[in-house]
Amino acid sequence: MANMEKKNKEELLIKDWTDFSKAYGVISSGRNRVFVRMTLGLEELHPIDVLIIAQFAIWLQAKGGDLTLAVNTSNREYIESIGLLDFCNANIHFPSTLEDISSRSAMPIKRVNRETMTSYIIATGQYLKSLCPNKDLQMLQVCLSELINNVYDHSNSPIDAYVFCEYYANSNSIFIVVSDLGIGIASSVNSFRSTEGLMPLSTVECLKWAVKENSTTRSLPHNLGKGLDVLNSFIQANHSSWQILTNDVSMRADPDEINYEKNPISGFMGTIVNLIVRVSNLPEIDVEEDNEMDW
Repeated sequence: MANMEKKNKEELLIKDWTDFSKAYGVISSGRNRVFVRMTLGLEELHPIDVLIIAQFAIWLQAKGGDLTLAVNTSNREYIESIGLLDFCNANIHFPSTLEDISSRSAMPIKRVNRETMTSYIIATGQYLKSLCPNKDLQMLQVCLSELINNVYDHSNSPIDAYVFCEYYANSNSIFIVVSDLGIGIASSVNSFRSTEGLMPLSTVECLKWAVKENSTTRSLPHNLGKGLDVLNSFIQANHSSWQILTNDVSMRADPDEINYEKNPISGFMGTIVNLIVRVSNLPEIDVEEDNEMDW
């Protein structure tokens, strides 16, 4: 047993995004009881990084392994403030919600499935309202609901889907990140096309199809069947931006253009969608004028 554990020990140094390829390489190997020590050389962690690490940790634990993080002081304080380690330890085999975190600028990370996604969407709505008390959040709520439902419905992820929201005061922006370890958008779209007797598309073509209006491979009662078009429309209206990592492609979009590039993380599995919402650009609540007359 000692020799097996020694053989399954991995040292991963993460200095930039491309280094996360090493983590996905461990996942794709399918090995059991892998013990990883990940040294985070990133100067600052962002919500996307948080979910990649969370998924990796939970996947390792589900396979009988474990993840140890080596971090600098600032990243350690951040990880502790958002409850990352507590979340991973509580969500090895089934979704579990952290009731509170010390950082009031972030929602607790959530592992969502069919049973838990509705409660998370409601709780996130309350969190967003606390950040934006005078803003109309109806469209943002629709986007969040569609995003979570779409990722969960299409991913076929072995460890469910994950959501993390964080508010950045310096830019007055809300980052909403949803991720999974599933088959990716291209695989989902091409599987659908195969059932329709259509030729497969490239990853970029699949993404372009997915963000077109009313393009969906699966419309269930709990979602609107709008695909990703509703998100793209919201981002344009909000003058914000969003990003998708899936299969071998990275898509970045803002109100002016959509760019498709090679995914910097080789061997990437699943899908990550990152919305950056500008709070100042959200519409104000439409308060009806008081029509009563003073006498």
